[in-house]
Amino acid sequence: MRNLTGLLLMIVLAAYQGNAEALLVSATGNPPSVSAASNRLASVPVTWTVLADPGNNGTTTVTSGSVTIMDSAGDVVYATIPRLISRPVAPGGSVSISDSVPIPRSVMLAMMRAATAIGQIAAGSTFVLQRSFTDDNLNFVTASVNLYLAGGSGGLFQIEQMALYFDDQSTVRLVRKDDSLNALLDIRFTGSGQLRGNWELATPASTAGEPVFSTLHLVRQSLAGNQVTRIRSPNLPTGQEGVYLLRFRVTEPDSGFEPVYVRYLVTRTGQPEKPPASVRLLSPGQGALVGADTRFEWAADADAAAWQLEIFRKPQQNAAGQLPDLGTAADSPAAPAVDGPPVTGMMLTGEKHASQLSRVTLDHLEPAQGYWWRVRAIGSDGSVIAESPLGEFRSR
Repeated sequence: MRNLTGLLLMIVLAAYQGNAEALLVSATGNPPSVSAASNRLASVPVTWTVLADPGNNGTTTVTSGSVTIMDSAGDVVYATIPRLISRPVAPGGSVSISDSVPIPRSVMLAMMRAATAIGQIAAGSTFVLQRSFTDDNLNFVTASVNLYLAGGSGGLFQIEQMALYFDDQSTVRLVRKDDSLNALLDIRFTGSGQLRGNWELATPASTAGEPVFSTLHLVRQSLAGNQVTRIRSPNLPTGQEGVYLLRFRVTEPDSGFEPVYVRYLVTRTGQPEKPPASVRLLSPGQGALVGADTRFEWAADADAAAWQLEIFRKPQQNAAGQLPDLGTAADSPAAPAVDGPPVTGMMLTGEKHASQLSRVTLDHLEPAQGYWWRVRAIGSDGSVIAESPLGEFRSR
C-alpha cells in the first residue's frame, strides 16, 4: 500500500511539472569566446541575451544570481561568483544584459595551475563561464561562453609586499605649514602586468574622528620582472594645520592587501623647542599583551610640539640568537636596534602624553606577534629633538 501511495504521488508531481509553463526559450552569451591573461587579475565582459516564449500571457522576470566558472568538461567548478541580475522581458521579446565578470586572483591561480599540470598553459587553455536564468515559474535556461586562458611571460602578476614612508624612513611626520612634502611607496611584485591604484588623503576636517578619504592622484603603471619598484606620491597639501592621513590603495591586481598609511601633522612656523633631556616609556610594561584597550603612556623632561609613536616588527629569534655572546654577561644584553621603517605609528599633539592605539594602527598588527615601540619628541620646526629607548610588547 505504501509503495502504491508513493507511485501515485510521483505521477501527480510529474503531471504538475509537465503543466508548468516555460516562459523562457533560450539564453546565449556573446562573444562566444573571451580571453584573459593568466598573469593578471581578470574582469571579463559578457553580454547575456535571454529570449522569452511568444505564447506567454504577459511580461516575466528573468533572474540569475551567480556566474559559475568550470573546466570545459564541466567536471571541476573553480568558483561561483555572486552577481545578481533581474530584468523584465515581454512575450516573444528578448533582453540583453551587459555583465563584467571579475575572476579573483585565487581562482586565476587555480586555473593556471590546473592548465599547467596538463601542459595547456603554453598553447592556451579553455574554461567556461556559465549563467542559469530562471523565469517566474522557476523554469531555467542556461548560457555559457568559453574562457580562453592565455599564457603570460612572467608568471601571475601579484603584489608581494608594500611599504609607505617619508624620506626619513618614518611613517609619521611633523611639517611646517606650506612646506613641500612627498611620500615614497615601495612595491615588491612578481610577474608582469599593469598596476592600478589610488593615492588618497584624509584632511584635518575628518581625521579627528572617522577619516574620510578623497582621491589625490590615480596611478597606472606597467611593471615587468620580479623586482621592487618605487613610486613617489604627488605633492601633499600642507596649507591647513592639523593631522593628515595618506594612503595608497591598490585596485589592480587584486593584492589582498589592506591600504598602507602614513600620517603627517602640519603646524605653524616657529623656532625649535628646547630639547627635552629624555623621553621615558611608562606603559605598557615590557613584554605586555596589547589590545584596543591598552593605554600607551610616556613622560619627558620638557615639552615638544608633537609626539611620534612608532611601532616596529620584532624579528623572530632562533635558539642561537637567544644565547649571549661569549665574553658578554647574560644579564647585560645589548640594546635592541631597528632596521628599516616602522610598520605603523601615530602622531599626537604636544599636550598629549598618553593614547590608545587607533583602529588604523591596530589593523597593521598581527596577532601574537612581538613588536618594539618608541616615542620621538618633535620640535616645532619638524626636527626630532629626542627619542625614547625601545619598549617591547606582544599583540593579542
